[in-house]
Amino acid sequence: MPNPNDLLIFFRDRVGAVTAISAIVAAGGALIAYLGLTSVRRVMLSDEYKRITGIREPSLSERLQLRLNQSGIRLRLGEFVTVGLLVGAIAGAILIGLGFVTIGLCAVPAGVAAYYQYLMARRAREYVAFAEQLPDAIDDAVEYFAVHNNVTETVRALANDGPPALRPEFQAALSLIQRTGYVAPSLVASGQQRPEAFWRQFMDALATYETQGGNLREILERIARAQRAQSRLHRRIAAQQAVAALGLAHIGDGC
Repeated sequence: MPNPNDLLIFFRDRVGAVTAISAIVAAGGALIAYLGLTSVRRVMLSDEYKRITGIREPSLSERLQLRLNQSGIRLRLGEFVTVGLLVGAIAGAILIGLGFVTIGLCAVPAGVAAYYQYLMARRAREYVAFAEQLPDAIDDAVEYFAVHNNVTETVRALANDGPPALRPEFQAALSLIQRTGYVAPSLVASGQQRPEAFWRQFMDALATYETQGGNLREILERIARAQRAQSRLHRRIAAQQAVAALGLAHIGDGC
């Protein structure tokens, strides 16, 4: 049986003092971290939902619907999945008919992803058109208000004869005004339906004038100028990105 003193002499000759102290400190730190992690009770959101009366955890379908709404796609989850699976089934049937059975089967769930990409690309085009035509709509609002001197009639005129990309939004706002009978809250709610900040400012300006009055022309003209400046900046950035991409493509061709 080895002598403990011999073992102590053996380690003392081969292990330096700094190394030994560092090992002790590291072991102590690991112990403290372990005690800290195990001594704190973890809070599960599902348990909290059950504990609080009247609050429940959102279901999977509700979470998916929320993500769909955040993407700007105005479809119910069931409609989105149904159309996506239908597209995938049609593509899959064609591929299976051509002899590509495995690819055809994979195309069915892939149809949902393809449909999502299509909707997002369409939304991107609509977003650009909306941003480009928003200043024109604001200018039209100034002119219509000068004629009618009434916010609701101004919204009605924009819903009928405003820039094409914005007519659906004005039609929805007018419908909400007619359904609820409240102009200002309906305009504020309509402004919250889209992510564009200047659209919300536009609707808020109309709602504020409806309740408090003020110099509506000056406010709207300032919003229109800001939107035009932002659109110019976006176009400049897009042009620079296109030039940079073209330059990289040329470099790739040279290689």
